[in-house]
Amino acid sequence: MIIVFFGITALVGLIGAVVPTTTQGQGGGSSKDVNVVNSPTVQAQQSGAWNVGITGAPTVNIDSTTANPVWVRDVNDARQPYLSQTFADFTAGAATASGTFATVPPGKRLVVEHVSVYGGIPAGQKLFALITRESNTNHAVVLHPQANFPAFGGSDQFVASEEMKLYFDAGKTPGAFANRNFTTGSGSLIFAISGYLVDVP
Repeated sequence: MIIVFFGITALVGLIGAVVPTTTQGQGGGSSKDVNVVNSPTVQAQQSGAWNVGITGAPTVNIDSTTANPVWVRDVNDARQPYLSQTFADFTAGAATASGTFATVPPGKRLVVEHVSVYGGIPAGQKLFALITRESNTNHAVVLHPQANFPAFGGSDQFVASEEMKLYFDAGKTPGAFANRNFTTGSGSLIFAISGYLVDVP
């Protein structure tokens, strides 16, 4: 009996080794994610010529406010400068003297930015001067006495150099005017104004 038992056991073991069996992994038959290790580089090659453009005509606006202004600089004075000079002569017996500058050309507007005056009158006399406009909105020029020059006939010399802002339209003629408190003797003043011209549509 013992021999028969061992024979049957050996036979069963042989059959188990020969016949294949089916096994199932953990988790059943569900799918799993695939992870890529590191950071691979993907390259794309251009196909044909690329054309980059702007559709339509967009408008660019610059936001300038009183609180945050956009600073600009006017360069018209460099393109069309203006400089003109005139004499205002006092003749004996006259209390006033005047002269005119170059007339503003057609299609332009004159912007006057500076005036200078130099001249002399008989010793002891006083005077004042103006840059005149045809609409009677005149600009007073502050004259500063310098000294008495015997070599110039004993006349008192005056000078002025001032910044200003005056406008003259096309066809207008800036003028110079002076007045003194006595009419004896003669004297003369030289006026010069400078600025620039701008085009007027």
